Amino acid sequence: MAPVAPASSVKEELPPTLTATSPPPSLFDGTTRLYVAYICPYAQRTWIARNYKGLQEKIKLVAIDLGDRPAWYKEKVYPENKVPSLEHNNEVKGESLDLIKYIDAHFEGPALLPNDPAKQTFAEELLAYSDSFSKALYSVLLSKGENISDSVAALDKLEESLSKFEDGPFFLGNDFSLVDIAYAPFAERLHIFLSDLKNYDITKGRPRLNLWLEELNKIEAYTATKWDPQELLTITKKRIGIKVEEGGEVRRRGGVEKAERRGRELAVQITPLPRSGAGGGEAAAEERRVAGQRKAMRDERRWVAED
Repeated sequence: MAPVAPASSVKEELPPTLTATSPPPSLFDGTTRLYVAYICPYAQRTWIARNYKGLQEKIKLVAIDLGDRPAWYKEKVYPENKVPSLEHNNEVKGESLDLIKYIDAHFEGPALLPNDPAKQTFAEELLAYSDSFSKALYSVLLSKGENISDSVAALDKLEESLSKFEDGPFFLGNDFSLVDIAYAPFAERLHIFLSDLKNYDITKGRPRLNLWLEELNKIEAYTATKWDPQELLTITKKRIGIKVEEGGEVRRRGGVEKAERRGRELAVQITPLPRSGAGGGEAAAEERRVAGQRKAMRDERRWVAED
């Protein structure tokens, strides 16, 4: 099977999430820091790479609250104001795919790309496709009907890709690699969301994908970054405008009329519900309700667009 990542004898204690009122760490003091949001799939990529290479002591996690992020993060760390980013050698770099390659190339630990030229070429092809796969995830979240054709096609692409090499369960055969890291956070979420929202099992009729998911869940570097599926589902439903009812039933909120993808960012337009009366108190309450919806949708844009 895949090379075993360095094991930590002590479970890592994750740092608390920093908000707008949190002071910054001692920036550019020689410490290497990986800025993440625990819920963000793009940040999860870099977190997995860091863990797999056994760099928990050399690369410190700094967790950012995307809905209430500190001003110092944009002003002093990363002007793009997104996660993930990496503070290393008095520089800050961003973009998740670039960062997992950077971590692999500049730090010790198991290599995350094989020496085989054919596998390296295939890896670049799949890394280039990974953004298209992530779009399939968000198309499911935004779809109000039963059409999941984009997601099905993307999953079929993964099944085909996992059949390329016969020497192991991963995309590059026996080698757990940057490719697995790039896809794992999104496949994880697609598995959860399609099952709950569309009653669709992504592993049915896809034995390679099923085996890949099973093997991923044997890798501590990955499982240490996972959210509880039900908690992730509940949070995501609320963020995309699905009200969670008692007993597990859900319904969409009528105020969210349109959500569309622009690159990797959601543009959400909210149409206020009609006011029931002309009283000033009712009007103010309605304005507060709409403002709250708008804030929730802005937070959602921040969540899905980070990279």
